[in-house]
Amino acid sequence: MSLGMLKTIKPLIRVFATFTRLKEFSLSNIELTNKMYFQVIDNYLISNPYLAKLTLSNVKLGYDQFIILAGTIRNSRRLRSLDLSSNQLRN
Repeated sequence: MSLGMLKTIKPLIRVFATFTRLKEFSLSNIELTNKMYFQVIDNYLISNPYLAKLTLSNVKLGYDQFIILAGTIRNSRRLRSLDLSSNQLRN
């Protein structure tokens, strides 16, 4: 599942409510420093034990969001592929 341009959070919430067992999710070109977007995505990652591939390409993450995401990913049992390409991540 991949989403195009998001101008509001409603489409993202609808996708996650409709597709509760996605195996792949891709999101790109969005600013995840918005706490609402990030919270919705993080909650979905926690609640979907089937997600095996996550792509967050060219997204803007704040340090706090990245630390939370890292913890969520670390606790995931099925996630096998993580793509954080084209992000401004440092050490």
